Amino acid sequence: MILDPSIARDQMADMMIAAWNAADWAAYGLTAAPEIEWQGRGGDQKQSPSLPYAIWQARHSGESQAGLSDQIGNQLWEPIGLIIVQCKAPLIKGNGFEVAERMAIIARNAYRGKQTPGCIWFRNARIEEVGPDAGWFLFNAYIEFEYNEVG
Repeated sequence: MILDPSIARDQMADMMIAAWNAADWAAYGLTAAPEIEWQGRGGDQKQSPSLPYAIWQARHSGESQAGLSDQIGNQLWEPIGLIIVQCKAPLIKGNGFEVAERMAIIARNAYRGKQTPGCIWFRNARIEEVGPDAGWFLFNAYIEFEYNEVG
């Protein structure tokens, strides 16, 4: 059971980090995993105009009362939301489409059919081809989430 949204966000980010670090980036001509900008933390470095990167966000969009209370009388809530991972790869190397798509697939698969130790459930994990924009090829991964919060 989750105690607050910041704990939920950390557990969701941990899943992304694990999948990102386990990916075979060399298969796409990359010597290291692309950088990720994290929601509310920004990027520590400015992105190179020639390196792919991703932007990760978990946005809560509502909550409802999940039940009257837990076993010891605490109110239960059911927050819901959407993880958005924007994946950007430069077109100048010629494989921007493939790299951006692979990044989105890795992000989607980090959550597809899984849950966190704190019982955050994920559904409707999907990718969307956005297309080229100002020298970058863009894909997004969207993953819906919900969990029970003691409040």
